[in-house]
Amino acid sequence: MDMDGETFWKQGRKTVTAPGDLDLILCSTVYLPMRFWRKNFWFTGALDETLHECTQKAFPGKVLEGKTRPLFVLKAFQQGLFAVAPCTSRTPYRFSHCHFIQQGCRLLHTGFEVDKTSYILDRFRFNIPVSLAETLRFRGEVPLSCIG
Repeated sequence: MDMDGETFWKQGRKTVTAPGDLDLILCSTVYLPMRFWRKNFWFTGALDETLHECTQKAFPGKVLEGKTRPLFVLKAFQQGLFAVAPCTSRTPYRFSHCHFIQQGCRLLHTGFEVDKTSYILDRFRFNIPVSLAETLRFRGEVPLSCIG
């Protein structure tokens, strides 16, 4: 297609930006900067050793070197801080009530499918440090319909 300069500039190119086109950017992102995080986002790759330190040695009870666990974003604060909770696929027998993400849930923005029921251990919530956030893999946003 032949196009002169005047026609090209009059058409106005649309630039994809994170604030305006978050869905387009999230589907292709593995590591997501914290400024784009939201409540109900789900990440994987948090090392047991790191979680043990972040939870004042409360979770996990037995640290397995090299083992990773998912994290669920519970709350976003205005200052760019986030409260997160670790997740586990093992049924937490000591807690009377525990939310969970259903197996087979398709996460928003990425289409990632949760392969196992994942229990959200909000009892071990903590404010995530940037150093940990930078190592996590973004998997998607958990729809409310998938949280039991």
